[in-house]
Amino acid sequence: MNESTTNCLRCGAPMNPPKSGHYNCEFCGAPYFAGGILARSVHYVKRITQTQGFNSSIVIPVGLGSILLTLLIFRYPTFQKNKVENIPTPTKEETTFEEEIIKETIKIIPSLLLQKKENIDIQESQKTIQFVPKKPATFLPEKNNRESSQEFITVERNDINSLAFRMKIAGTIGFRPSIKTVDYISRRNSIKKINPKDKSNYYFKQGYEKKIMGDFDGALADYSKAIVINPNDPDYYYFRGWLRAKPEIRDLVGAASDLEILNRLEPNNVQNILDLATVYSRSLYPFEAYKLLDMAQRIEPDNGNIVWWRGIFTIKSGKLPTGCKFVRQARRMKASDYNPTMLKACN
Repeated sequence: MNESTTNCLRCGAPMNPPKSGHYNCEFCGAPYFAGGILARSVHYVKRITQTQGFNSSIVIPVGLGSILLTLLIFRYPTFQKNKVENIPTPTKEETTFEEEIIKETIKIIPSLLLQKKENIDIQESQKTIQFVPKKPATFLPEKNNRESSQEFITVERNDINSLAFRMKIAGTIGFRPSIKTVDYISRRNSIKKINPKDKSNYYFKQGYEKKIMGDFDGALADYSKAIVINPNDPDYYYFRGWLRAKPEIRDLVGAASDLEILNRLEPNNVQNILDLATVYSRSLYPFEAYKLLDMAQRIEPDNGNIVWWRGIFTIKSGKLPTGCKFVRQARRMKASDYNPTMLKACN
């Protein structure tokens, strides 16, 4: 054996391993791997590929790819997006040259201003003044700025016999098809001056057309837009309230809310009070409906329609004899809302 180059790590015996390759100690049999980094790497990869369950076709490409990706990341951490170029700083000679130019310019400015002023004076002296004869001054009559800026137009908003609000009373007076329901007809006649450029009126007209065409949801949305722009127009609350009371929408709580605002904007209006009382009766608020009828009767004691609807509300609550007494009284008062078919129940 030649002169040993190293000793065994296990037994300490001298050994002469080859320059590269796998090697075992001659005395204790300890395994060693001799050689450089490349040989050790090849051996390590070969040993891994020989293990059970190793798929070299997947792991080796993935490993090489991850190594390349790591190198790229460390080589280009920001992919050179924020690369800042070195801007050369001006030398001392360049800065002094620029300062001298600025100083010379400042010295010349006063002389330039004086020269410009002399030119203006010469031009003004050369101008000729034209003679304009005097004219008598005329004064126009003053106009109201509000009327001139806002040209109001008169509009009529009528809603007569457009919505039959049916009061079901058949359950309280027996099965009689001819008087199974009693219709409440709401009436509205409003004449006012408005600004044609008012956007709320545009949405109101658009909503009214949609209601006629049967687009009740679209009409409700347009009425709401008109109210947002102009919350003080009672017509908007009237039309939106009765639209909510339609069977297709059936929002009686919302209808009552709109008609309450209508009564606050137009107090002591018997027709508005009857509208709200009718909605209260349909919304199962009979006591509130009777309070409104008492208020309306104090305002117009000779109005037979108030007595008629008091009788209908009473019959609807299950008190047929008391309700018929009011119905007969309304007939004697020649109430316009009186329905002759009630004679079969209240004779």
